Amino acid sequence: MERYWFKARSPRYGWYPASWVGWAVVALWAVALMRLTYYFAEQMRLTGDPQNLYWFIPTLILLALALLWVSWAMSAPTRSRRDAEK
Repeated sequence: MERYWFKARSPRYGWYPASWVGWAVVALWAVALMRLTYYFAEQMRLTGDPQNLYWFIPTLILLALALLWVSWAMSAPTRSRRDAEK
């Protein structure tokens, strides 16, 4: 039996952690987000160059997409509302 890391929310979009591995992925993502924010804040403070913000936003988007991909790839298959009505 395959155990999924995330479960899909039934009436809405998204996933939530269903095992300790899922919680570890979310915790690792939160640590990466904090490190990323700290790094770019330090760069902005040291250089005073707003150009750093142009790299922060795409990196933040990539980090969010990585979490979404892992959540989708390691989650149970979802059923559509049409399937639930049948």
